[in-house]
Amino acid sequence: MAQMLRAQVAVVDMAGTGESPVANGPDGDLYLAGVLDWLRRRFPQTRRAGAIGVSFGGHWTTKLALTGRVDAAVSIGGLVADAFEAENVARLRFGMPGIFGNSLHLDTEPSLPEIISAMESFSLRRQGLLDDWGAHPAALLSFNGTDDPHVPQTDTTILADRPNTITRLVPEATHCAAEKLGELMPWALDWLGKELG
Repeated sequence: MAQMLRAQVAVVDMAGTGESPVANGPDGDLYLAGVLDWLRRRFPQTRRAGAIGVSFGGHWTTKLALTGRVDAAVSIGGLVADAFEAENVARLRFGMPGIFGNSLHLDTEPSLPEIISAMESFSLRRQGLLDDWGAHPAALLSFNGTDDPHVPQTDTTILADRPNTITRLVPEATHCAAEKLGELMPWALDWLGKELG
């Protein structure tokens, strides 16, 4: 990725995962923004910053773009709004409720009412970030598979009218368009490189 972008690349665990010391929460973007601020101080020659996120990481890169904390962002299968609505949360499968509960640093898997309650506050619609794109919206590329069992297509298409944004639903692909990433990643990295160049 660093070679393709000709840029310095930092890989960071989002809140609640891996080596992150803080639990996941609707303000997890503040954790990532803090890392970005530190990187900008550490590398003062850096002119522009971008972010790439996959699945829940795509939620954060979308939010970083919507709040103007990055100059460009790629969201791959990112959860935006409808994924956090009760009817969609109730359909989560393949251990996703437990994975989400673990990211919240819970000791036990949350019940369905608990996970519905916890997830609703992550909605970028509920946070008011889909109401006004601002005068100079950061560049955003958002894509996902048409057959994603976790994230509704509307979480991609809801961004289609946002200025400086490209959205794409990939036919015959599932969560994060995983089956097509071999062709999509070079395209996304090329786009990001041009936006940050």
